[in-house]
Amino acid sequence: MIKEYDYKVLTRVFEPKSIAIIGASPKPGKIGNMVLRNIVQSGYKGSIYPVNPRHDKIMGFKSYKSILDINDEVDLCIISIPAPKVPDVLLECGKHRVAGAVIFASGFSENSEEGRYLEYKLLEIARTYGIRVIGPNCMGFFNAEINLNATFSPGITADLIRKGRSGYAAFISQSGALSTAILLEAASQGIFFNMFFTLGNKVDVDESDLLVYLSRKDGIRVVGIYLEGFSEGRGRVFIELSRKVGRRKPIVVVKTGKTIAGSRAVRSHTGSLAGDYILYRAMFKQANIIEANSLRELLSFTKLTRVKYPLNGDKVMIISGSGGAAVLATDALEANGVKVEALPQEVINELRSILNVPPYASINNPLDLTFEGMTKENFVRSIEYLSMKGIADVFLVCLIGSRALEVADALVEIIDEVRKPIIATWTGKVSKEIKEKASFLDENGIPVFDFPDEAASLLGRYINYLKRSRFRR
Repeated sequence: MIKEYDYKVLTRVFEPKSIAIIGASPKPGKIGNMVLRNIVQSGYKGSIYPVNPRHDKIMGFKSYKSILDINDEVDLCIISIPAPKVPDVLLECGKHRVAGAVIFASGFSENSEEGRYLEYKLLEIARTYGIRVIGPNCMGFFNAEINLNATFSPGITADLIRKGRSGYAAFISQSGALSTAILLEAASQGIFFNMFFTLGNKVDVDESDLLVYLSRKDGIRVVGIYLEGFSEGRGRVFIELSRKVGRRKPIVVVKTGKTIAGSRAVRSHTGSLAGDYILYRAMFKQANIIEANSLRELLSFTKLTRVKYPLNGDKVMIISGSGGAAVLATDALEANGVKVEALPQEVINELRSILNVPPYASINNPLDLTFEGMTKENFVRSIEYLSMKGIADVFLVCLIGSRALEVADALVEIIDEVRKPIIATWTGKVSKEIKEKASFLDENGIPVFDFPDEAASLLGRYINYLKRSRFRR
């Protein structure tokens, strides 16, 4: 059961009306300066309180000697000081009734037994005062919905936050630097996350807590997770929450630490327990979690959920300008348990009469229009006719090179007429004009992938996820 109290506290943490930055600095290059600058430049509208006893003002804001000197309520405290000093500062946050704290410092359980003891002290203080702690050894989080960039990453710019407001996905990661690179790679593909969380050592807040928070965020349609391992004793909680949340929005996980050497690397990175990968796979299956085999695949799944109209069924119609692309897509769908059903003869005959294609075009499913027949008129006529006949729940359209440029505009025009999801592959995006047209499709709810087998494989797995979700409702 997702508890109302937990959701309210986490909302106060991730949608704060006031923030204190302990260790704020006027010096460029210092983490305390970078996070304060990011908060200001992202357009955050709440109250900002720098805390540094050495300065009276920082970046135009009054600076306080201690959080206890701030007379107003503080929702979120960002702690940017060395690890040994963190417990004392967190204790002051507790006395000030702060809802949550982000701890950047490393040097905790990932580093030594002394660091593990420091972590224990943090948890003890958090439990005593009811503070929700993110980190330590993390990069913070951003929430584009409220224009808040509470990270110290120079790569997460105000422009990225601005574009994230139109996003539809959340990303959760134990790693900070890697996650920033993933965000930038996603942005280059036109994928913008409107919420992003780094968890570090997960002394308190973990993936399960974030699922509680994200469960009621209607703007979040998909949750991506980079997972090294669960906090001790939290695996079962995560699976139970994933089972509930995953009925309404897909959870896509990249699991690292699959090998002995990888598990060892995880331990030294964030101090978490990597566990037995076979057990993780079983838990993912039990909770209907989509496991991505790579970060690229995670981003691709995120893009797939961008379709303008929901996918309600498993009847896939492949329409291609290349016989080879059609075969690749067919094999990939079938390999992932989705049948590519042949068309009835009367439908084949009707299509043959309305399409302007060479005699050697293959009129069936897949429908190979051939390179010569790859015109906007043929795509429009086939999609309109097959929709009217109820043949397809989703269209997988395979485009090739510059000849498909005029097809893109037609697909955007027709999608609102047929009101069915259209997924495109565009192989041979060699010119700036083609790349811009592919982005135009993405922006209009027709996700574009590079290769037919990639898109078909993802689509097949997504259809299976949706079937399981409906079965378990």
